[in-house]
Amino acid sequence: MDEQIAPLILPEQQLALYKALLRKHDVLAQMYYGAIKVLTDIDNPERYALAAHDMRELMEKLPNYIDIEIKAHNEKLGDKIQPLKEQWRSTCDKTICFNGETWSSKIDGPLASQLKKFALFFKWHDENFPRRKEEVITVLRKLDISGHNLPPTLEKLNVEIWVQIKSYFQGVAHHGASENQKDFDQWLDAFENFLLDRLYPRTFTDLDLIDEVILEGDIDA
Repeated sequence: MDEQIAPLILPEQQLALYKALLRKHDVLAQMYYGAIKVLTDIDNPERYALAAHDMRELMEKLPNYIDIEIKAHNEKLGDKIQPLKEQWRSTCDKTICFNGETWSSKIDGPLASQLKKFALFFKWHDENFPRRKEEVITVLRKLDISGHNLPPTLEKLNVEIWVQIKSYFQGVAHHGASENQKDFDQWLDAFENFLLDRLYPRTFTDLDLIDEVILEGDIDA
């Protein structure tokens, strides 16, 4: 995508974020630009869902382009449940403790083996979500060009903000959340400000002109 297209249509805040993402990787900038562009197509009844999909993808793919490994996020619940479900069916066929309707007798070998697998699954589930939050903290620290870590309490608040924003976009992408313009604009603005605070920290003197320095630098380059 021609980089010069963006300044023609993006307002100041969005242009600043586009440029900041471009400095991380052009794929990130393209996903963001694509989301904003589809929102301008007012004749497209799916514009909010499509834009939300791009925003969710941007949030999910961001760690890959800043060299952060997110093992916990890549461990999918469905990948764990499906084999467990198949093993459970096999256990019900093999165990003498189940007659097809009720359970009885002592725990035999097949059932004991399956119960251990359930225990491991629940252990994984309990550990996965805390690890996900730690990964988000790592991502947000890496994004923050100031190089300063926040107090743990504030970091946790930022993780919750990140999770809530992602959850909203995911809900809209799946047509499960509000798709009206006011709500979407508010969530989009919150997301843009959240990223800009880390990728391009603003001073009190440039809150209203967040992209001016970037633009001048690009013109003079």
